[in-house]
Amino acid sequence: MTLLDQNKEADLNFTGPVIYILAAILPFATQSIIQAQFSKIMAILSTSLDLSNADPMTLRSVLTCLENLLKVQDLRVWNQPTAQKSLQSVFILGLDSRPKVRRRAQEVASNILLKIPPPMIIHPMANAAVDFILTSLEESSKDHVSTVHILQFMSSMFKSFPPDRIEKLSNVLLALLKMNNPYIYSEVLKCFEKLFESIDSGFDKDLFFELLNSIISQRPNVNDASLSASWLTINKLGFEALYRLNPELCEQQIPSVFEMTKPYIELGKPEVKQEAIDCMEAFVSKCIREGSNCSKEVSSRISSSLIDCLGYRFRDSWASMFYIISLLAIRLGKSSRPSMDQLLEFIAKMRMEKGFDLKKEADDTLGNALSSMGPKLFLELLPLNIEASIPGMENNSSSAKKKSKSSENPESEGRAWILPIMNGYIKNVDISFFKNNLLPLADKLDFYSTKLQSNGRAIQSKVVSVLSIQIWSLLGGFFDSPSDIIESIDEEFVDRILNQLIEVPELRPSLCTSLNTLVKQVLKKTSVINLDTSIESDVKAYNDQEFEYAIKSKEHISKFSSKILSTLFTLIADTPAPKSRYIHETAAFQLKIIDKADIFNAFKKVLNMLFKALQSHKIPTAAESSSKYLDTNPQPPVYSMLDIIGTLAPFLNEDSIFSSLDIMLPLLSQPEDVILQKKTYKVIGLFASSLSPSSPLPSANQVATSIKFVEKVLPFMISSAQFASPLSRRNRLNLLSLTTHLLPNTELHIVPLFLSEAIIGTKDVNEKSRLTAFELLDALAQKMILGGDIDPSKLKNDEDLEIDEGKDKVDSNNEKESEKDEDIIEDEESENVQENETQLIKSASIGEYFEMVIAGLAAKTPYMISATITSLAYLLNSYSDQLSPDFITSLLNTILLFVNSNSREIAKASLGFVKVAVLVLPKEFLIKALDDIVKGVLKWANEHKARFSLKSRHIIERLVRRVGVELVEASTPEEHKKLIANIKKRKMRAKRGKSLTENSKDLTKENSKPQESSDDGGDSDSSESDFFEKKDSRKKGHAVKPDSSKPGGASNARQGQKSWIVEDDIKDDPLDFLSQTAFSQLSFNKPSKNLKKEDFKKHVPTTKDGKFIFEEEDDEPKPENNKIEKTGQKDEDSNYYMEMIDSKDGFSRGMNNKIKFNKRKSQDDDFGDEDKSVNQHKHTNEKKSRKEYGSEFKSKNGRGDVKKKGKLDPYAYIPMDPKLLSSKSGSKLNTMSKSKKNKRHENRK
Repeated sequence: MTLLDQNKEADLNFTGPVIYILAAILPFATQSIIQAQFSKIMAILSTSLDLSNADPMTLRSVLTCLENLLKVQDLRVWNQPTAQKSLQSVFILGLDSRPKVRRRAQEVASNILLKIPPPMIIHPMANAAVDFILTSLEESSKDHVSTVHILQFMSSMFKSFPPDRIEKLSNVLLALLKMNNPYIYSEVLKCFEKLFESIDSGFDKDLFFELLNSIISQRPNVNDASLSASWLTINKLGFEALYRLNPELCEQQIPSVFEMTKPYIELGKPEVKQEAIDCMEAFVSKCIREGSNCSKEVSSRISSSLIDCLGYRFRDSWASMFYIISLLAIRLGKSSRPSMDQLLEFIAKMRMEKGFDLKKEADDTLGNALSSMGPKLFLELLPLNIEASIPGMENNSSSAKKKSKSSENPESEGRAWILPIMNGYIKNVDISFFKNNLLPLADKLDFYSTKLQSNGRAIQSKVVSVLSIQIWSLLGGFFDSPSDIIESIDEEFVDRILNQLIEVPELRPSLCTSLNTLVKQVLKKTSVINLDTSIESDVKAYNDQEFEYAIKSKEHISKFSSKILSTLFTLIADTPAPKSRYIHETAAFQLKIIDKADIFNAFKKVLNMLFKALQSHKIPTAAESSSKYLDTNPQPPVYSMLDIIGTLAPFLNEDSIFSSLDIMLPLLSQPEDVILQKKTYKVIGLFASSLSPSSPLPSANQVATSIKFVEKVLPFMISSAQFASPLSRRNRLNLLSLTTHLLPNTELHIVPLFLSEAIIGTKDVNEKSRLTAFELLDALAQKMILGGDIDPSKLKNDEDLEIDEGKDKVDSNNEKESEKDEDIIEDEESENVQENETQLIKSASIGEYFEMVIAGLAAKTPYMISATITSLAYLLNSYSDQLSPDFITSLLNTILLFVNSNSREIAKASLGFVKVAVLVLPKEFLIKALDDIVKGVLKWANEHKARFSLKSRHIIERLVRRVGVELVEASTPEEHKKLIANIKKRKMRAKRGKSLTENSKDLTKENSKPQESSDDGGDSDSSESDFFEKKDSRKKGHAVKPDSSKPGGASNARQGQKSWIVEDDIKDDPLDFLSQTAFSQLSFNKPSKNLKKEDFKKHVPTTKDGKFIFEEEDDEPKPENNKIEKTGQKDEDSNYYMEMIDSKDGFSRGMNNKIKFNKRKSQDDDFGDEDKSVNQHKHTNEKKSRKEYGSEFKSKNGRGDVKKKGKLDPYAYIPMDPKLLSSKSGSKLNTMSKSKKNKRHENRK
C-alpha cells in the first residue's frame, strides 16, 4: 500500500504487479485490520479503477481486492457512499465486453451480496443490484449481446435477491422468453434454473405456480436440442421447488407434465432424450407423496402413461422406463396396488415372451415392486400357479378343467420364474407367510418329486425338486428382520429346517445362510439400542418395546440352538473338510446365543468322542491324504472332532481348555500323521488366542492363566520341534508367536529356541509361513524390549525335561537309587559352576536380541546364513532407531563381508540387507561405509543370473538419491564408471521427459480452453463470439474438445487430424459436397496407391471396340519406351540403384553401416528376372509333383502300411533308377566306396 501511495502517478507497468501482490495478501489479513484500513485502501485503489485504460489482469486483481475488502464490512460502512460506489463499479465490470473481467466481476458481486452484515436479513445493496439489472435490461433492449451478458449476471446473483423483487424479475424474464432469439431463450431458462434452486418454503405459492405454468407453455420444438434440454431441466427443478411449497398441488400436475415429456423421449435427440428421462425420474421420486398419501387417481394416471412408454415407439428407452417404474413402486410402497396392477401385469407378459432382451431389467423392476408391496400382495397379483403348470400334480379331472381354463384365462399360466426374483427382494416380512403359503407348496412338490422318481421319471423329478429347493432358499429373506420370531418359530418348524439340512445337500448353504441371518439380526437389535433423545416419547417407547422383543427373541432362539448344533456337528463329520466351512460358520453364530452350560456339555461330548476316535484311529495312506481324496470324501472322525473343537475354542472357559490340552499335546510329537499334527497345532493356537488378554493392562487372573498355559505347553513345544512337519510349520509358528505374547518375563531363556525356528521360517516355500515367521520375529523383539532376565541355566533344565510318562515302576526305583549317587557328585560340581552361571545372566533388550540373531551367521550352511541375514534386514527396518550407532556400524560392516561371498544365496540375502540399510539408515552410516558398500554391490553388476545386475543397479541408484552422485562416483572403481554415467544420463533424461510432459499438459489445456489461456489482448475480443462458441459447443454435446485419452473420446480425437477425399474412379466425377452421400467419400486414413480392380482398365491397351490388347513376351511395349525416353536422368539413376541391389556384384548396408554383398547363383547371370521366376516356379512344381515310392501304401489314420486289393504288397517292388545307381551321382543308394570298386575291378582282371 505504501508503494501505491508513493507512486500514484506511475503507469500500469508498475501498479499492476503491486496490486497483484496485494490481491494475494488480502485473503490472509484479519477482519479487524481490513475494517480499520478500509477508507485508506479504497482511496489508493480508486486510482486503479479507470475502466478505459486498465488492462484485464490489473482489473481482475483490483476485483479480488474489492471482494476481500467489502465482504467483511459492517452495516455502518455500507451506508457510506465509498462502499456503495465501489460495488456499483463491480456491477459495471460485470457487464464488461472482456470475458475474463466480466466473469470475475460477476463472481465478486455474488460473493459480496451473499455475505450479509448482521443484523440484516438481506444485503443493503441487494435492491441496488436489482435496480441495476432492470435498468440495464431496459437500455439494452435491442442489443442482444448485452442482454445475454445481463442475464448471465442475473443468474449468478439470484440467491441474494430480495424475495419481494422476484416477481418483477420473473415478469421481465417471461417477457424475454417471447423474443425470437434462441440465445436469450437459453439464458432466461438458466436464470429460472437458478431461481428454482434458491426457492424455499417462504416463497409465494400462487406466484410460483403461475410462473411455472408460463414456463411450461413456452415449450420448444423437439428438434431443438439445446433449448429442449434447458426447458426440461427447468421443469424438473421447478416441480421439485413446487413440491417443497405445495406437495398436493405439485402431485396433481405430474400426470399432465408426464404426457408433455413423452414426445422428447420418443423423438428427441440423444442428449434431449436423456434429459427427459432424468426429468421423469425426478417427477416420480421427488414430486409425488409417499405411500398411501399419494392420490390413487394420480398414481393410476402415471401407471397408464408408463404403459404407453413401454410401447414399440419407445423401444430404445425401455431400460430407462423399467427403472422409472421401479422408482414409482418404491415411492408408493404397499399402496402400489391396485394403481400399478395393469402395469406390473404388462411387464410380466413382456418378461414371458420369447426373445425378450431386457429380462434382467424387467426382473429388477418386478423385484422392487415385490420388496415395496410385500410378497403377499405381489403373489395375489401375479400368482405362481406352479401346481397348474406341472401336469399330473393334481387329479386328472381337476387338471383337465384347469387345462381348458388356461387356454381361455392366461392368468393361470405358470410363473415359476418369479421364485429366483423373490430370492433377493424379500425383507421385513413375517415368517408366518412362509409357513402358511410357501411351505405347503414345497411339501407338495417334494411329494410329487418322490412319486415321479418311483415311476422312473428322473428328469421330471429333478425339475420338480429344483422348484422345491428354490422355495426353501427364500427362507433367508423371511429371516431378515421379521416381527414374529416368537410366534412363528417353534420346535416343529426347526425340525423341518434340520431335516432339510440333512436330507437335501443342495439346500445346506442357503439354509445355513438363513440361520446366520436370523442370528445376526437378533444380535444387532440386542447389542445396539437405537434411541434418540431428541424424538418424541411415543417413539422412544416403541424402540424400548422393540428392544425388549429382541431380547425375548434371542432367548427364544437359544432354546433350539443345542439341537441345531448337534445337527451341524453331524453334518461336519459327514461332509468333506473343504466343503464344510460354511457349516462351521453357522455353528459359530449359534454359539453366540446359546447358554454357556450347553456349550460346556457339548464340548465334553466332543472331547470324549475325540478320545475314543484316537484309540481306533489309523494313519491314512498317501492316497487317502491327498487333496483330491479329501475334497470328495468325509475325513476321519479324529480330524472332524478337532475341527469342531476349533470352532468351540473361542467360547470355552479355562478349565475346558486345560482339560483338552492333556489329550492334544502328546499329538504334537507323533510324526506319522501330518494332518493330525497340523490340526492339533491349529486348535492349540486357537486356545492361546482365546486366553490372550484383550486389554493392554491384563488382570492378575489373566496373567496367572497365561503363565499356567505357557508352563503346560512349553515343554511339549520344545520336545516336538524335531517332529514338526513342513506342512504344519505355519501353524506351529503361529502357536509360537501367540505363546510369545503370553510368555512371562521370567521365561525369556526360551527366546533363542523360538528364534531359530523363526529364522528358518523366513526361507519357507509357503508365503503365509514366511509372513508368520516374520510376525514371530516381531513378537520376540517386542517381548525383549519389555525387559527381563535371560538365564541360560533354565534352558539346560528345560532340555533335560522328560515328558514321557509311561515308565515301569521297577525302572523308576533303580533310577532313584542311581540319582542319589549322582546328586552327591552334582552338588560338588554345582558349587563351582554356580558363580559362572550368575555371570551369564543377561538383561533383555533389543540389542541383546540382535546379538542372538547375529549368532546365526556362524552357521555352516548357506541356507541358515541367508535366512539370518534376511531376518536381520527385517529387524533393522523396524528397530533401527532403537539401536546404538556403534552396533549399527559393526552390523553393517559384518554384512558387507557376506556381500562378497561366492555363494549366490548368501550374496542375494546380503544385497537385500544393503538395500534396507540404504533406505533406512541415516546418511552418516552410509558415508562411512560407502566404499565397501559400492565395491561390494558392484561386484555383482555384471552378473545377470537371478537378476543380480538389476538389484545392484537399483541399490546404486538409491545410494545416489541418499548421498549424492559425487560421493558415489568417487567410491566407484574405474571399470564401473560407465554405470554411474548411465545413471546420470537416465536421470537427466527423466527430468527432460517430465518437463516435456508438463509443457504438453499446459498446451492441451490451452487448446481445450482457447479463450481462458489467451493473453490479455484476447480478453478484448467480442463477447458475442465468446457466447456463440459456447452455444455451438452445447449443440454438439456440451463439450468443446473432448480428450482422446478419456473414455469415449478416441473417436473425437480425430478432429485435429487430416482427412482425405476418396475419389470415385468408376464415375470419374468431382465430389459434390452438397450431396447427402458426400460424407461417405471422406476418410481419416490416407488412401493406398495400389491399383484397384477398376484401375486395371486404365493401364491395359484396348481397341476401338473396347477389347483388351495383350502383347507377347518378346514384344516391347511402346508406351514404356516413350516413357523411358522422357524421364531421362531420373530413370537412369533408379536403374543404377536397382542394378546395385539385383546384380551379382551389388551390395547393401546392414547394422553399423556394414557392407553385405549380394549372393546370386550362377544361373542368375544368364537369365533375366522373368526367366528366373519361371525356373523357380518350375522347380517348385517339380518338387510338388514328385512323390515318394510307396506313398500310396501309407495309412491315413496311423503309422505303418496298408495292403490294398489288386495291388502288390507294400515295398514288394521298387523301380530302379539308373541315375541313382551310377557312381557319378551323389546318391545315398550308391554306398560303395571307390577303393572297394577298384579292388573288385582288379580281381576281375
